[in-house]
Amino acid sequence: MSKTSFVGATADEKAQLLGQEFRNIEVIGFEVTDGVCFTEILLDGEVLTLVGYPQEALKTFLGGQGSKTQQ
Repeated sequence: MSKTSFVGATADEKAQLLGQEFRNIEVIGFEVTDGVCFTEILLDGEVLTLVGYPQEALKTFLGGQGSKTQQ
């Protein structure tokens, strides 16, 4: 298990580590357990856990429109 906290991370740090889609999203943490990625984010006041490769999991959650998080 590998866990990383993103509390206080800059937009550039989030984009570099997780992808441009995460630049403007509040990322709480990232964990890999048994080869599966878990990304905790705060979106619209709700804590969500994305399961799988971060960029793909976010796009799936947003209905394939991951670009709407970039501004």
